Formats: sequence, structure tokens, C-alpha cells
Amino acid sequence: NFLLSSSSSSLFALASRERILTTATTTTRRKRSKTRPKSFSFQRCHLRVEENDGAQKEVLLIKHDVRRKRRRRRTDVRARNDNEEEEASSESSTSSSKQEEREKEQQQKKNMAIFQDMLDGRVRGGSKMKGPSLGIGSVLDLAQYRSKWDVPWGGWTVFGGILGWLTSFVLTAAVLVPLFVSQELGLDRSQFDVEQQAQYLLLVQVAETVISLGIIYGCVAKYKDDMFSNPENDWFVVDFSHPLDTGKNGWLVYGISGYLLTFAVVAVTGFAIESSQEVVKVMQDSPIANDPSGTIDAISSASATKVQEVGTIDGVLPLIKSEDPVAVGSLLAVTSVFAPLLEETVFRGFLLASLTKWLPAPGAVVFSSFIFGLAHLAPRDFPELVALGCVLGFSYVRTRNLLVPMFIHSCWNSGVLILVIFAIHLGIAEELGIPGF
Repeated sequence: NFLLSSSSSSLFALASRERILTTATTTTRRKRSKTRPKSFSFQRCHLRVEENDGAQKEVLLIKHDVRRKRRRRRTDVRARNDNEEEEASSESSTSSSKQEEREKEQQQKKNMAIFQDMLDGRVRGGSKMKGPSLGIGSVLDLAQYRSKWDVPWGGWTVFGGILGWLTSFVLTAAVLVPLFVSQELGLDRSQFDVEQQAQYLLLVQVAETVISLGIIYGCVAKYKDDMFSNPENDWFVVDFSHPLDTGKNGWLVYGISGYLLTFAVVAVTGFAIESSQEVVKVMQDSPIANDPSGTIDAISSASATKVQEVGTIDGVLPLIKSEDPVAVGSLLAVTSVFAPLLEETVFRGFLLASLTKWLPAPGAVVFSSFIFGLAHLAPRDFPELVALGCVLGFSYVRTRNLLVPMFIHSCWNSGVLILVIFAIHLGIAEELGIPGF
């Protein structure tokens, strides 16, 4: 009984103490709310109440319900936004990774296609292989010199174009222009002085250039839409842009390099010919010269008659010797402007590009160079002309720009002409071994 009475009294005391604390808290909050604005909302309030044993206890009031709901809403909104951002970022990362994979696959396919084209000799130096070949190293990149052209015309077009050019070349110089001068102008060619002869030569060259280019254009006229509208087609391209940038064009860099290389190639060719002649002379003086087969005598006689054959400079040598300004200017126009324009369009732009349809690019260069040498009708200079044609051909294969071989051809012709003029003026033409002195 004593235990029951003591426990009940203690429970009663605890209950009365809780009522006192609750009443005090409510009264305090009501008093404070009267002195503060209605919009004020507090979060925490501390009340100290003295206990029976003299200790103090801190009472923490509960947050306001509205405030708690607002915070929950904000928390939910933040969580929702975070989830949406995570989903968006995951989707974007997934899409970007897929895009990178597709780009890698496409790049691998392009690299494989370019590599296969290199093996087949179909890579175009001015388009596909332009990017990785930069600087002077691109000039020495041998892989670039195996590229071919993809021409749509066939063998009969090539045969007809070359035959038409050759026929017009002969008829223009031998028939058309002489008839025009004698019948229309009433002039006698046998009475021409030096200036008139040079002007007549210029007229013949202009007529041959116009007629020959017209014939070549007629052969490929039905492909003119693809020729000018499709940038992938590199037929008869003459591009003056980016003269120093070999990554884009660099025609001036390749032109100067080819011009300097021409000196070395022609010099080596001349040295080889002179060495062979010396060997023939030594063999002729040796005991085996009495060989009944007569082979050595035949070679010796061929070497001796080579000096007496016609060269490219023989026809214009009287005009050069005159040192007349009009004659020299006309010769420079013929050799430095119209001849490179005509010959590079016919032999490189048309013949060389067409031959790559059946031959490798180096073989097409050599074959077209032989035709180029034969067309000059100068047996004495035939080896040098073939060597020059090879330099011009490989420069066109590398750059796909007709401006490069035209530039080299023009510089070479004008350089030789100016050198001969100065040699004659200084009286050293015979010492330099110029034919005709």
C-alpha cells in the first residue's frame, strides 16, 4: 500500500507540473503575439521554468505548421529539380557519347577510303590529300605523285583531240595565216624585215593557240557542266588563290621549286648525253673499233650528226641576233605567254590527265613527255625536252593546277631567251656553246 500511494502521488505531481508548463508556454506566446506584427513568424522560443529541486530546464517549442509545410514543399521542389537535372545530364552525356562514337566511325571510314585510294593511285593531290601534306615536305611526298584523274571521256575522244590539234597546228602555220597575210593584208612575206617577221610569228602563235584551245574545248564540251559546277572535278583547273600555302594551293611554291629542279634535270640529261658521246669516241679509238658488225661506227655517226640537227632555237635565232626591241618583245610574248598556255593545256591538261585512265600517273607523265618532245620537231633538243616535260607533268600531277606547269614553262622559256640575248650582246655565245655560233 505504501508503494502504491507513493507512486500515485508522484504521477499526480508529474501531471500537475506538465499542466503548469503548458499553461505558462501558451500564456507567454499569447502575450508576445500581441506586441508583434501579425506577419511575424518565429521558429524557436526558449522558456526557463524553475523545478522543485532548483534546476532550470529549457523548453523548445515546435515550429509553426505553415512554416514546416513551406519547407517541405521547397524540399520536394528541389529534389524534383535535382532529379530532372540528373536525368537531363545523363541523357545529354549518353547522346554526346553516341555522337562521338558515330564521328569516330565516320573518321575511320574516311581514313580507310583514303588509304585504299592511295593504294589504287586515285588520291587527288588537290583535295583529299591536301590536309596532311603541309610545308616543303609536301613537295617531296612521293605518294602524292601517284594520283590519277577520273575523266569521263574515252580513248576516241583523246585520239580525236590530239589529231585535231596536230592538224590545226600544221594547217594554221602553213596555210591559214599565210593566206590571210597575202590575200587579206596584201603583204609579201619575203619582203619582211626583222620586226615584221617577229610580228608574223606572234600572229601565227596567237592563231594556233586560239584554234587549238577551241578544238580541245569541243572535245570535252559535253562535260562542261560537271567540269565547272562540281568542285571534285579537277580538269583544266587554273587557280591563282593561296600562292604560298601548300596546304591549300601553293602554286608559287611548287612553281619555283619546279623551275629550280628543271635546271638540275636538264643539266643531268645533257651530262649523260655528253658522257655517252665521249664513251663512243673512246670505243671508236680502241682496237674493238674494227668490229665488222659496224655497231660502234653507227653510234658514232649518229652522235656526230646530232650536232647538225635542228634545235628549238634555230628558227628564231636570226630574230634574237638582231637585238631589236620589237622582235625581242614579240619573241617573249610567244615563248612566255602563248606557248605555255597552249602546250600545257594540250599536253598536261588534256593528254596527261586522259592517259591516267589507262596508265599509272608516272607512266602517263613519261609517255606525254615523249609526245611533247616529238611535237617540237627539234631532234637535237629531244632529250632535254622530254626531261622538261617530265618536270612539268609531275608538277601538274602533284598540284592539280595547270597554273604550276604554265609558270615553270614560262620561266624556263623566258630565262633561256634572256640568257641567249645577253650572251650575244656580251659576245660570249660561242664560249657558252650556244648553237649557231
